[in-house]
Parts: sequence; structure tokens; C-alpha cells
Amino acid sequence: MDTETTPVDAGTAPRVWSEQQSIIFSEFARGGKEHVVIVAYAGCAKTTSAIEGIHHAPEHSIMMCAFNKRIQEELARRIQIPTAQAKTLHSLGFGCVQRFWKIHMCKPGFARARALTQSVCGDQAPDAMKKLVSILHTKAREMKPLAQHAGDLIDIAYQFDCVPDEEWQSFGYDVQKIENLALKAMALAAEKKPVDTGIDFADMIFLPVRNNWMRPTYGL
Repeated sequence: MDTETTPVDAGTAPRVWSEQQSIIFSEFARGGKEHVVIVAYAGCAKTTSAIEGIHHAPEHSIMMCAFNKRIQEELARRIQIPTAQAKTLHSLGFGCVQRFWKIHMCKPGFARARALTQSVCGDQAPDAMKKLVSILHTKAREMKPLAQHAGDLIDIAYQFDCVPDEEWQSFGYDVQKIENLALKAMALAAEKKPVDTGIDFADMIFLPVRNNWMRPTYGL
């Protein structure tokens, strides 16, 4: 075990780091030349190790990404260096979208998803099928933003139960039809700046990736 003289949080006593953690810190100290993946069970101090790691990093601009607001707030509280900050992935994505589209996030609900679905399905499509299309293109914008071809969304369709019952096949609605409409909705979402609905949370992940709007911004 190695003794670390710099505490993780202000006001805490110096702590002892494990050999594995010391290796992680040394990777941070190299200056982020390669990706580092920490694999461990829940509660094994991955977050603590990452926070301590950035305190060893030489970069002058460091971003810690969080999955949700609660985690972001915890990271922000525990970061003790002025060169680092924490944001949620959606916040980073929204900031990127704002540089290209000066637009507000949509009102709570599914206005954006429904508007996209309506545009590709039209008035004649059954409401039950529209619901499946909305679910599928929303999940796909979050999980497979680069999907553009037949077959790209089939696994997501089955995973999130977006497959029509057999009774709908006589009306021309099968999983391939739902996928095709969802792909069209994704293409429309990438191309058409929304006016009435604004963007939704899925767009914050989808648009920067799909439209290649991301640029190197932070050193680490």
C-alpha cells in the first residue's frame, strides 16, 4: 500500500491508496495520452479514484462527465482544483447544440418525439403504431445516433418492445416498417431545426454526434 499525502476532499485526513489506485494515478500523471478504463464492482471507489486521479493530471482544462445531475453535483463538490469542472453529458451536449441552433429545450413531455413521428407517419397511421415509432426513434437517438440503414435498429426495437403484434401485419406494419419510420424520424431530427417544440433530452446526445458538431475542447 502507498501512503498518499494529498487528501481527496478538503478537511479529510491523508489516506492510504492501494497499489492499483497508485497505478491509476500514475496514468493520469502521464497527461492523458491514452484511454484508461477502471473496472471494479459497485462501492469499490471508482469515483474516488477518478477524482483523485485528476488531481495528478497536468492538463489545464479538465472535464468530468456525469450521467445525471446528482452525480454531477457530487463531483463538483469534491473537485478541489480550479482547472477541473463537472457537467452532465446532456449539459455538454446541449451546449454543443446551442452553438449551432439557438434554441430552447422543449417543454416537459414528448412534444418533440411526437412531432417527428407525425411528420414521418402522417395522419393515416394508427396511433398505436405511432407510439412504437416514437419510442424507437427516441431510444435510437440516445443509443445509436449514427443509425441510417435497414437493420440498424432491429435490436433496439426488440429490446424496448417496439415490435407490432401480428394482427398489425395485415395493415402493413411489422418491425421493419416501424424501423424504417424511426430512421426517417432520426434523419428529420438531424436536419430540421425545431421551431415549436424545441429539442428534447435525446437530441442533446443525438445531434452533436449525428451532425459531427463535437470538437476538441478540453485537455482531459
